Amino acid sequence: MTLKIFFCALASIWLLNAQDQLPEGPGKKLVATVCTGCHDLDTAIEKRRTREDWKQTVDQMADRGARASDADFAAIVDYLTKYFGVADSK
Repeated sequence: MTLKIFFCALASIWLLNAQDQLPEGPGKKLVATVCTGCHDLDTAIEKRRTREDWKQTVDQMADRGARASDADFAAIVDYLTKYFGVADSK
């Protein structure tokens, strides 16, 4: 039981730290929780992408087991595009 409490506390600290790295906005908490389920936040946001690239990336993560609703994934794409996106060069 003590280890369970320890790991819950550690996970909470990790999540709060991840959220501190992100700009405030709709979708921030989703990005912090869903995107850090398999990798650290830096891995998720280190590269700027177009909306289509973010959509493809999020779709790949969903195919690999990321868990969220379709609406949540759409909010994640919106957030990542707004704060970590680049204009489409087409």
